[in-house]
Amino acid sequence: MKLISNFKFQISNLHGFTMIELIVVFLVMAVLSTVGIASFVDYSRAQVLQQAANDLVNTLNTAKTRTVSQNKPIECPSTSVLQSYSVTINTGAGTYSLNVTCSGVTTPLSTTPLTRDVSFNSASDTPPTTTINVIYPVLTGGVRGTGNIVLMSFNKTKTITISSSVGNISVQ
Repeated sequence: MKLISNFKFQISNLHGFTMIELIVVFLVMAVLSTVGIASFVDYSRAQVLQQAANDLVNTLNTAKTRTVSQNKPIECPSTSVLQSYSVTINTGAGTYSLNVTCSGVTTPLSTTPLTRDVSFNSASDTPPTTTINVIYPVLTGGVRGTGNIVLMSFNKTKTITISSSVGNISVQ
């Protein structure tokens, strides 16, 4: 009989969590979740801007590479002379296009819109424009239309710089 009474005593001494302990645990979890979500959103926005900058740099490099190879695309008639490849940036519409110029006629090869929430922003040392042309001439080489192209998203910026010597492209 003594064994049964000890068993009842042990069962009655088992305690659960108090309401205050549960509230504290849930508050800590809520704070950690909020910080984690905010960090993830910030990281995600930075990656969207970085990807938009990478896409524009790839288009600029494509124009530069095609100029060096002097490969005439099918959009140019066989009797025409390949003059240049260019990238035209339309800041108002938020698009940029890869173009080819043959015998004075410019033909767009592809047009790419900027990702949602990313826009062009004029650099502080240049007046705002609606169109920026970066031209890679075939015969003379080099580049025309150098300077800075600034992409902006959620108060973050990426600056694409095109050097005037040979058209080297860098991103900051």
